[in-house]
Amino acid sequence: MKYVVNKSFHNKIKQLDDSMDDLFRDTLEEVAVTATNMSPVSTGAFVTSWSYIVGAGRPRGKSSEGRPRVGELGKDTMREEGYQNLSSDIAKIDFKKMSGSLTLSNGAPHANIVNFNENISGVLEVEYG
Repeated sequence: MKYVVNKSFHNKIKQLDDSMDDLFRDTLEEVAVTATNMSPVSTGAFVTSWSYIVGAGRPRGKSSEGRPRVGELGKDTMREEGYQNLSSDIAKIDFKKMSGSLTLSNGAPHANIVNFNENISGVLEVEYG
């Protein structure tokens, strides 16, 4: 007995693979929106320090020391910058070649204090696992 796998079968597998990549990217985008929207903004250092890290990469981290406060109008600008940083990280990920872990990290020196006060990681864990 012989079974020939035709090209349409391989095309369907590729479509499924592409759909999984899209779903994963969409989920990472949702996490990015949630993380940046929940982030308090004083100087913008915390919200712009979010990063997606593949494997053992180094997290993005900015200090608030010496930075001026952004004021009410600047908060949305800083959140957008933080989101764009994460969106750029997502665009660079090659899911087919990725091995190891993918981590959302905040490398700001004061990240643990902010997280303790705002419980951002707790909310992200409940919403996204």
